[in-house]
Amino acid sequence: VILLDVVMETEHSGLEVARFIRSELDNKFVRVILRTGHPGQAPEMDVILKYDINDYKEKGDLTYQKLCTAIIASLRSYKDLRIIEKNRLGLKQIIDASSNLFQIHAPNKLSAGVLDQITSLLMLDDQSLSVPHSGFTAVKQDRDYVIVAAKGRFNSLIYMPVQQVVSGEIVQYIDKAVSTGKSLYQDGCFIG
Repeated sequence: VILLDVVMETEHSGLEVARFIRSELDNKFVRVILRTGHPGQAPEMDVILKYDINDYKEKGDLTYQKLCTAIIASLRSYKDLRIIEKNRLGLKQIIDASSNLFQIHAPNKLSAGVLDQITSLLMLDDQSLSVPHSGFTAVKQDRDYVIVAAKGRFNSLIYMPVQQVVSGEIVQYIDKAVSTGKSLYQDGCFIG
C-alpha cells in the first residue's frame, strides 16, 4: 500500500509517481491511496481514472479511523489480487501443459499446475495463515508411485518413489483413493 501525496517537489509529483508505478513498472497490484490538501488541483474522478488510483483522500478529512480503514481495505484487496494472480498462473500452467501433452515434460508441468490449483483451493497458498504445508503429485510407474511435482518438504524429492518418502499408512491412503476413484481427507492429508 502506498500513501501518496499529490504535491511533493512539484504540484503533480505524486501523479507522476502513480503513472510511473502503473505504466513504467507495470505494477497493477500495489494499492495506491492518493492524499491531497488541494482537491481542486487534482480532481478526484479524473485522477482515479487516468492514473489507476485505488483511493482518494483529502488530508483534512483523513482521521485516524479513516486511515486505518483505508489501509486495511487496501491490504485485503492486495491479498485478493495476489491470490487471483497465483490462480491465473496455475491455470495457465495447466493450459500450457495440456496443449503440449505429447511432449516429454508436459505431465510434470501439468502436475505442477494441478498441485498449485489444489493448494490454492485448500487455502494453503504461501500467503495464508495456515500451518506449514507440503504436497506432491505422483504417477504410477510399474508398481511404485513416483513424485512428479512437489511443494514444501517434498520439493527436493521429485522423481523419488513415494514409498521411500512417506509412511506406509499414507501409501495405503493413496492406494485406497486410486482403487475407489474418490478423493479422501484423512489424518490431516488430502489425497485426490
